[in-house]
Amino acid sequence: MLSLPWSRKCFARDAKQAGLPEDVLDQIDKALLGKLTTHAADGKLGGHSMQDEYDLHREIAYEKLGKPDVDASSDVITLAELDRAIAREDGSGWAEEYEADRPDVQWMEANADRISAEADRARLLCSFDASLGVLDLGDGMHLDFFIDADDLHNKNFDIVRARLPMLL
Repeated sequence: MLSLPWSRKCFARDAKQAGLPEDVLDQIDKALLGKLTTHAADGKLGGHSMQDEYDLHREIAYEKLGKPDVDASSDVITLAELDRAIAREDGSGWAEEYEADRPDVQWMEANADRISAEADRARLLCSFDASLGVLDLGDGMHLDFFIDADDLHNKNFDIVRARLPMLL
């Protein structure tokens, strides 16, 4: 089985910057699904998280860098993206919502390298479908367990971070 970072927003952002089609991940998925990859890898060990709309690696990085309340599901991570979002939503209540995020976005932009480095250190230890029938975790998608790359290498399982984003 091949595990690709379907839900890592940075993967999609890099593909866009490389000039690849917006649906490149879908094209790869259709070409490989059933052959090398799977979205329904219940109980899988390692690989990449399958959470839709969440970049859990970045969420863990924010936590490790002392900013656990920063929204890791946001597509806005630079001031230029924030200003475009505000201009696009001018006249709606969303413009004010975006503006309230400015301090977090300023911090994200100033710490982009540190955030990326910490996000890249998070390794998916294992993942379980939240509704396996044995343990019903409500409206959660997948229960993912992450470990730092050095801790995994050293077989130190003292700090394992669990994430269970909820469906909205």
